[in-house]
Amino acid sequence: MNITVLEDYLDDDFYDDMDGIDDYPDIDFLYATGNLTLDDSSDYDFSNTTSNSTLDDSFDFDLIEKRASPPVMEPGTPVKKVTIDCVHFDKQGSLEDICNIDCYAILCLERPTHLQYNNVQSNQRGNRVTSGHDLQPFKSANLKKFKTTRFGASYTSPEEFPFASTNNGGSGLMGTKTRDAIKFNHQAIVAGVLQSGQSSQGRALKTAYANAKLGNKKSPIRQGDWYDLMFKSNAKYCKGAFPKGKLTQASKASRNSFCAKQGKGGKDPVNRVYVKTTPKGSRAPKFEPAVRGKGKFRYLA
Repeated sequence: MNITVLEDYLDDDFYDDMDGIDDYPDIDFLYATGNLTLDDSSDYDFSNTTSNSTLDDSFDFDLIEKRASPPVMEPGTPVKKVTIDCVHFDKQGSLEDICNIDCYAILCLERPTHLQYNNVQSNQRGNRVTSGHDLQPFKSANLKKFKTTRFGASYTSPEEFPFASTNNGGSGLMGTKTRDAIKFNHQAIVAGVLQSGQSSQGRALKTAYANAKLGNKKSPIRQGDWYDLMFKSNAKYCKGAFPKGKLTQASKASRNSFCAKQGKGGKDPVNRVYVKTTPKGSRAPKFEPAVRGKGKFRYLA
């Protein structure tokens, strides 16, 4: 079966988005192998479509138009346990600072702890583009441009959560295209942190993945695995999100109170966490503070 698609139907990112990532590798393959025909006529006569059976009838037409959606775990899929030890790997508080930011995202912005590992380079690159990480919004030259703030001059490295190495990172939606609107109940957050903390986090996360548990047995994280994330930390928001080593099911009222901005110092995540509010292909990217119950996050209050 040969598939003919109107060229006008396909948008600019049919082949490549502005970030250089191919969103439609399967369709590109079909086109290259002669199984897909592009027709530039706006009045295509579908009655003339021919069939030559190089593909079977089970071909998935969703390849033609991908819709962004959260990653979904298949029923019966095993879920591993991953715990990041922020205490053991900490260097002068730089890792605990990052863990505090990630736990703020979990407790106050209700970002997921149920994650799917995807360490494919193109996935990480796409997530970092969509989250705003690659725009380096905490570098001195960009603070005024993006209206962002940081705790100190050295806090320039963008931490993002959920992690770029998951299918929950970036937009939080799989199949996001260039002009897709941001959905703030999924979008990853970013905050300026110390590079030394990022290095410590890399070691801590690598160890956590290697020591992941499935039931009571060690089962390292592999590509495509689902896992529940926890933090071993003395940081304020981690204690709020994981009291007694378990994920809290705090009420909306208690989260609103715990996450309020009033009276908190400059190092508190509530003053440092941002979300990119423009699609990944925007020529004029913007950021806004990620504060529970305010602005783009008013829906959480």
